[in-house]
Amino acid sequence: MKAFKELLLAELMPAMGCTEPIAIALAGAAAGQLAKETPRKILICASGSMIKNANSVFVPASGGRKGILVAATLGVLTKSPEKKLEVLSAVNDEVLSSAVRLIEDGKVSLQYAQEESGVYVKVRVETENHVAEATIEKAHDNISCLSLDGEIIKQATAKEESDSQNTLDFLSLESIKEFADTVDFSENRELYDRLKRQVEMNTAIAKEGINNPWGQQVGRTMLKSAGENIFLQAAAYNAAASDARMGGCELPAMICCGSGNQGITCSVAIIYVAKKLGIDEEKMLRALAFSDLTALYQKQFIGKLSAFCGVVNAASSAVSAIAYMLGESLEIIAGTLTNSLVSTGGMVCDGAKDSCALKIISAVNTAFAAYEMAKEGRVFRPLDGIVGKNVDTTVRNIGEMARNGMKTTDDVILDIIIRQAND
Repeated sequence: MKAFKELLLAELMPAMGCTEPIAIALAGAAAGQLAKETPRKILICASGSMIKNANSVFVPASGGRKGILVAATLGVLTKSPEKKLEVLSAVNDEVLSSAVRLIEDGKVSLQYAQEESGVYVKVRVETENHVAEATIEKAHDNISCLSLDGEIIKQATAKEESDSQNTLDFLSLESIKEFADTVDFSENRELYDRLKRQVEMNTAIAKEGINNPWGQQVGRTMLKSAGENIFLQAAAYNAAASDARMGGCELPAMICCGSGNQGITCSVAIIYVAKKLGIDEEKMLRALAFSDLTALYQKQFIGKLSAFCGVVNAASSAVSAIAYMLGESLEIIAGTLTNSLVSTGGMVCDGAKDSCALKIISAVNTAFAAYEMAKEGRVFRPLDGIVGKNVDTTVRNIGEMARNGMKTTDDVILDIIIRQAND
């Protein structure tokens, strides 16, 4: 029981903006605070995965600007690493104008750290008298190294990403259901409060995306054709939250698996369906815990960043959790997860950007179709492609395909992104 709770508390955290540029901003803030003085030059060294996911997304508090340079520079000038993944809430007009000037004067540059992978960024700040560096790796909020003028100020053991299948070996679909069934919120108030904040934050940003024209307005567009179908409505609200987040909205979201889009997709449809059907709060929160844990269960085999689109995991987890919330058997819940994963499991991640919202629509709607099939006893059988002998084997098979089989895909996507940026 304790391990499940600690995992949720470690992974569910608020973030303002897409987590890759925000992690870059956080590294910048740590280096800026250490340097103290006005920066003369800023160098960002980032892994391919970080570049891919931060390149095309709007950055909050940037005046409608995209990408890595503005995220890092704003972070450096805020000097506020204590704000963690909400670091850009410290940006004001003076900081923004100074950041724009530094970038326009050619004082900020990006270097591809080809030898690094996953979550990795180092920001180097040069001032008149000092050189400060801050490194984030393995987790978006994990500042693993700080140095000033060549002297190591902090050297922490990097958080180990879940590379081993044994890291979270207490997780299975059955054990997750048991935890969701039995956790006592009266004795676990911190977890209860965190899940409540997930409801509040992710509902707020979904409503923002529905009420205002963010991004390509995928959610607003799809809501028009949803009619009275609450599942289609739920998918539209889910996409609307991504519209706002990818569009640079300054409202925070509660992330899961290191991702705002995944945290949103793990939660918004559950919240929407629960409210539409009048399901009580406790049952909804138990379903949220089920969803978040199921997504984390899958991601341990895939890794935080890969060519595999993470909203597929999140959507399959969320709709499986809706099945759980509606009182379905473990067999139907497992069938929903299996059907969903082996249908949209090939969707690629080509970086964070506006089109993530439409990918969410595809993944969530497919997951709902998977649920309808499972209710009728129609579940894809073992040896149908990568379907395993049971749902847990299927989860591992998907993870193996994503981590090992799609590595070359990730490299090719990055090559295309870098080539187009230089054209």
